[in-house]
Amino acid sequence: MSELSTLTLFPAMPAQLIESRRRTFTEWGIHMTEEQYLLRDALMDNAEHAANARLITWVLCPREDPTTLEFKCSCETYRRDGLLLRKGPTGWDSEVREVPCYGIASVFTPERYRKRGYARHMMRLLHWLLAPHEVFPAFPEEWTLPERPAQLVPGYLSTLWSDVGSFYQYCGPTTEQEGWILGDATGTIWEVGEGINALGDQKEDQYKWRWLASSDLSDLWEREKEVMKRDMNSGHRALFSFLPGKGVEMFQRDRQLHVFERMRIPLAPCGVSLGEDTLVTWTIQEKPAPTLLITRVRVDDADMFAGVLALLLSVAKRYGLERIEMWNLASNLRGKVKELGGRNEVRTEHLPAFKWYGPEEVESVRWLNNERFINSGSVGANVEYNVKYTSNYWLYRN
Repeated sequence: MSELSTLTLFPAMPAQLIESRRRTFTEWGIHMTEEQYLLRDALMDNAEHAANARLITWVLCPREDPTTLEFKCSCETYRRDGLLLRKGPTGWDSEVREVPCYGIASVFTPERYRKRGYARHMMRLLHWLLAPHEVFPAFPEEWTLPERPAQLVPGYLSTLWSDVGSFYQYCGPTTEQEGWILGDATGTIWEVGEGINALGDQKEDQYKWRWLASSDLSDLWEREKEVMKRDMNSGHRALFSFLPGKGVEMFQRDRQLHVFERMRIPLAPCGVSLGEDTLVTWTIQEKPAPTLLITRVRVDDADMFAGVLALLLSVAKRYGLERIEMWNLASNLRGKVKELGGRNEVRTEHLPAFKWYGPEEVESVRWLNNERFINSGSVGANVEYNVKYTSNYWLYRN
């Protein structure tokens, strides 16, 4: 019997939760004391995106010692609300369904336990917690099945953002099945100085923008949900999208509060809208360069995109930021990037990947609105390869 066969996943007990965060602090607690780091995460446990068991920390332990502080590795899962539209033998579903989905973050193995297969095994077991068991073949006899907590609702899919390429593709629910498959990782970048020069006479004040604060977003995301439903159409057999409400998009600023404070950038405004056809929200990212990181962008009229960009460049310049970055820009806008002074490039980190738990072949499934607002934190190279992982997983809240 191998050691892995004696290990399984448990929800972290309070002492294990603190221990898991103390471990990650050593590599991820940049510009913070351990006390600040632990307090930040404790405060965020009750934030909207995490409350009511939407956030669970998991630990890989011997089945006979589930409360040990010497667990092998840990990770976090976030329940997220999603939209799903399927095409069956007789045509498309009559309506878009709201379904439970999951995001995975903070996969961490301490150095003393690395290169032993613990993280890979943890991720394989995680499928059996997040998905209905009937979608998989029989559970491998040599493993120990984790017990699903009553509050954990099986999901239709799970996602993560990989900093180790296709590693997680080989972490399937059995040794023969695939895990998380990489998706579109196109980033669109504008260097602020070059972008301003490229836009020429475009001015930020040529439209009557509505400047958005955090208090404006809850109602706005409810309206945006209806827009996302409206726009679900494709030749694929299944379409899914995450929703930005219930604190999910807010997470992108909350986790960067220390950056806002250190750079003396106000938390408001955090976006703009123009009527019902244009919406942009953002956060701040410090590395690899000070960046206005766009969490959600929708510009239904592509001819408006230059005006939107002029405003974003003005905001970035005002805050002393060097560039603007967008993730997986919509096809009606992506073709305009070069003429507006930007560039499209495939990212080499924070690569989106998903595991589909439906009957459709993964090639026939399309992920819509795969933008920054849904990122739940990257999962990185310290899982198996002993390469330093710099996390972007920050959870601050006012």
